[in-house]
Amino acid sequence: IEMTYFLSEGDEALPDDDDDDDLDTDADQRLPNMLVGSIVRARGLYVQGKELPDSYASIRVSSGSGLHKSKTKVAKKNSSPHWDHQFRLPVS
Repeated sequence: IEMTYFLSEGDEALPDDDDDDDLDTDADQRLPNMLVGSIVRARGLYVQGKELPDSYASIRVSSGSGLHKSKTKVAKKNSSPHWDHQFRLPVS
């Protein structure tokens, strides 16, 4: 799983990659509000007694505003699924 987060206030857009200096000074004063990531793939999944498993991945984040979840589609009979699933979960 690859994950990144960004800091924002209201409708503020994502910062540019070359705008890192602004984040360093304010990061200690603000909490991240969005977890953005990708669930790309899995390899070598095995379930005892089954030839090929029905595979999926999920992520759950508990924050001050409750529990937030994201789940990939089920890859039927696949021990090395490729999902390329994008998610955005609020955090506080």
